[in-house]
Amino acid sequence: MLKIVLISILLTSCVEKIKNLLIGPKKENQETIEITMPPVGQILQEALKEPQQIEFNEFDKLSRAQQLKFDGAYIQEIFLVTRRIKISEDEYSNWMNVLLQGGTREGIYRGMTVDSYYRELENSQSKVIKASVFYTQKYMNQFLFQKFDEQLLEKTNIYKLKRIVCEKTLDLIDKLSFNREFLASWYALLSEDMALNFPGLFQSDLRKKQDKMTHFLWASRMPLGHIKSEVLVKLHKIYNLLNQI
Repeated sequence: MLKIVLISILLTSCVEKIKNLLIGPKKENQETIEITMPPVGQILQEALKEPQQIEFNEFDKLSRAQQLKFDGAYIQEIFLVTRRIKISEDEYSNWMNVLLQGGTREGIYRGMTVDSYYRELENSQSKVIKASVFYTQKYMNQFLFQKFDEQLLEKTNIYKLKRIVCEKTLDLIDKLSFNREFLASWYALLSEDMALNFPGLFQSDLRKKQDKMTHFLWASRMPLGHIKSEVLVKLHKIYNLLNQI
C-alpha cells in the first residue's frame, strides 16, 4: 500500500512539472503584479548588461530525458518554420549533437539561418506581400520601438525579412534580460497580442492563451534561451501565414 502511495506521489509530481512547462505554472498573486511595457526605448540606448539569473527554473527541474524530448521538439519545429520543410533524421541528429555538446537554442537558430540552404531561400523570388509589410511595421513599432521603411520592406525577400526581424528581436531580448520582470512583461504583452491576433495559428495550450498573466508567469520561471526560442518560432509562424509560404 505504501509503495502505491509513493508511486502515485511521484507520478503526480512528474505530471505537474511537465504541465507547468507546457501551459505555465499555477497563477499566484496575480492581483499584485501589474504587467506594463518596460521602457524599451531607453533600454535600447544603454549598454548591454549581464542577464539576471532566476531563482526558480522549471526546465532544470525536469529529468534529462524530458529535457531532451523538449529540445528535440524545438529542433524539429524551428527547422520547419524557418525552411518550410521537415527535418531529416541525419539533420536532426546533427543539430541535436550541437545541443548535447553545449550549444544553445539560439545558436541552433542562427546556424540554420546563415547556411547555404537559407542563403538560397533569401536569394529566391519570395517577396514580401502587403500583409507582412503591415505586420512588420506594427510589430517593430509596438514591441521593438524601431521603424522599417515601407518601400524597402516591399523590395525585401520574405526569408531575409524574417531573419532580420528575428535578429533585432534577439538583440532586444538580450538588452531586457538584465531585469527578468522587464523581460517577462515584454514577453507577456507580445504573446498575448499574438494569441489575440492569430487565434487559430498556434496549437499548444500555452501559445493559444489570450492572457498576459499566464505568459508572464511562464517567462518568469524559464531559462532565457527558452523565451528566445518561443518568440522565434511564433514570429516565423506568423510570417509564414501572412506571406503564404
